[in-house]
Amino acid sequence: MKLDVFVALAAVAGADGTIIDDERVALERAARRQGVDDAGLAAIDAAARAGIDAVDLSAVAESERLFVYAMAYWMSRIDGDLTEDEDAVLTRLGQKLSIADEPRMNTEAAVDEVAALPAGSRPDRFDLDRLRELLAKRL
Repeated sequence: MKLDVFVALAAVAGADGTIIDDERVALERAARRQGVDDAGLAAIDAAARAGIDAVDLSAVAESERLFVYAMAYWMSRIDGDLTEDEDAVLTRLGQKLSIADEPRMNTEAAVDEVAALPAGSRPDRFDLDRLRELLAKRL
């Protein structure tokens, strides 16, 4: 997964004006699992302040777009409160990724299902592999 993907996720996580510790941990964990180094993490942190419109997602592979959206949706709900700002950024992200409404809603349902697993919503326990499996099966 490319660094721009995590930049997009940071823009969603920062949409409500702040990234809480759980959001930061989740983003850092996912980025590190994908091989992002400390310099990349610093770029991600900076992007959280820049906003979604500053993020170029044209290089995101078609096969990764739903996963990027799924991760962004999950991160936006970690704190238990999906704000209007976060919802607007998710909508904008879906547009920038060229994802239609129905696949977006199905992706959100897959995230909710994985998060409902025992301790599934905790950043250190969220099953990214299971999420990829569900997306591949359903979408």
